[in-house]
Amino acid sequence: LPIPAFQVLARSNNWPAQKVLLALVLHMGKNSNCVFPSYGTIAKSVGIGRNSISKGLTVLYEFGFIKIARFPQGKQWRSKYYLQPSCWNSGRMNGKASHMRTKTAVCLDCGELMDRGGYGTGPNGAVHWGCGGKVIRSRR
Repeated sequence: LPIPAFQVLARSNNWPAQKVLLALVLHMGKNSNCVFPSYGTIAKSVGIGRNSISKGLTVLYEFGFIKIARFPQGKQWRSKYYLQPSCWNSGRMNGKASHMRTKTAVCLDCGELMDRGGYGTGPNGAVHWGCGGKVIRSRR
């Protein structure tokens, strides 16, 4: 999948977390980033066990791709998972996740190395989101 979070998880060899992220994305609605599938539903969607789901959710939380809220429902507690903008925007990833991204450009003004999520293109070429400086891309 061409979403940055999926690529970060692949590069860090977190296959259960990739599958859990896929299951959460499959359960998203059109206007909400909140999903609340049960472990059983996630297991049916992507074919992994409870322990792998738990480990995957922990990795997603550590990388900052989800936030977890717990709420009571009768005598049980349920979890809601909020997919964070860092899943789609690599410029908003935390240090642990952004460390796994490949730096493909440099800002000529501030010297910051960045991946595709750190700059945008305008009429005058690539521009760094942080300082507004000109960006050149490496030829990797």
